[in-house]
Amino acid sequence: METILIDESRKEDWNRYIQENPSAIAWQVFDWYQVVNRHHKVQFLPLAAMSGNRIEGVLPLYKLKSLK
Repeated sequence: METILIDESRKEDWNRYIQENPSAIAWQVFDWYQVVNRHHKVQFLPLAAMSGNRIEGVLPLYKLKSLK
């Protein structure tokens, strides 16, 4: 298993994983970063655990500047 950053070309695979996983929550959908980005300028880091070409887990991370 390896961890990779998912780009826009794999967004449908990401979203399919979310839709098929009963433990997933709405804010894990790939485009949720657009909502977050409207209020806080962020860098989206969509990490996925891969087994071959199949997504086995996701971790949507957001990098933002300090609020200081």
